[in-house]
Amino acid sequence: MTSVAGKRDIKRVDDVDFEVGSVEEKHQQHGNVFEQTEAGPNFRGVSTCGAAALIIKSQFGLGVLGLPSTFQVLGFVPGLVSLCVLCCLITWTGVVIGKFRLNHPELHTVADAGYILFGRFGRELMGVAQWLYYTLSYGSALITLSIAFNSFTNHALCATGWLGIWPAICLGVGIAMRTMKVLQRSGYVAVLSIFAGVWVVSIAVLAQKTPAAAPAGEPIETNVQAVAYGASYSSIAAAVATQFYSLAGTTSFYVVHAEMKDQTKYVRSLLLGQGFVVFNYLANSCIVYAKVGDYVASPALASAGPLIMKVSYGVALPALIFTAIF
Repeated sequence: MTSVAGKRDIKRVDDVDFEVGSVEEKHQQHGNVFEQTEAGPNFRGVSTCGAAALIIKSQFGLGVLGLPSTFQVLGFVPGLVSLCVLCCLITWTGVVIGKFRLNHPELHTVADAGYILFGRFGRELMGVAQWLYYTLSYGSALITLSIAFNSFTNHALCATGWLGIWPAICLGVGIAMRTMKVLQRSGYVAVLSIFAGVWVVSIAVLAQKTPAAAPAGEPIETNVQAVAYGASYSSIAAAVATQFYSLAGTTSFYVVHAEMKDQTKYVRSLLLGQGFVVFNYLANSCIVYAKVGDYVASPALASAGPLIMKVSYGVALPALIFTAIF
């Protein structure tokens, strides 16, 4: 252990120098993980509205496409209560993240927070959990993209083929985007895209007299229930997990906060973004389930028939690509 200027020490492990010191000392020495400098890309270029758009897109992506089917399993009232409770919980979690980063601006990811709370073990554990979450999220986005292009083309090229094509495309686009400042511009387009795509389906099911998936010439029973009975524990757990997944973009809040121009306005961005997400989640889930009932599809964009499915997937395509990148 070698003493250097001030109270900082350098510890040598495997020929690599590591600075030793408390989190508070590092905070005083380095401040924010991204400094505003003239050299290199500007990592502190996200505006208040841009942060709100990124927060919306981190939540309002694939999750909204699976929410109506959760009401089919849980019933209208339990599904609505569960979704509202989760929305409140995630919003409060986002507020806590913002306050936590203001006190510890050297943080960049949930793994960094795990290090402060539980040491090296916590950092590794939370890092693996974050990696697993993003792997599953990107995988879900790529599956949805493959379903979308199968519906567009009606071609013999199978879903496995599209799953090979889209990762290459998304990887190339993602490498070209180094900062959240660039992503926020795409975020505006993605939010408008998924918003329009979801509401195309909601308006279509409202305009249809009968569900598109209902068999012709047979009695139609949507079986909309206030409280669903007879569902297994595994299906109930899966429905609640789907709702939770639709709101599980909180790991990205650290990155959004770290790259904001004015980090003290983060809570304003969070409430703006979450307000948009919660309203659309509740409105679209209630509309689609109330009109379609047992004929609801997952992803929900297929609930209004093949033609509307193609239109909605086409409108939502930029958002699906963005989800596979951010």
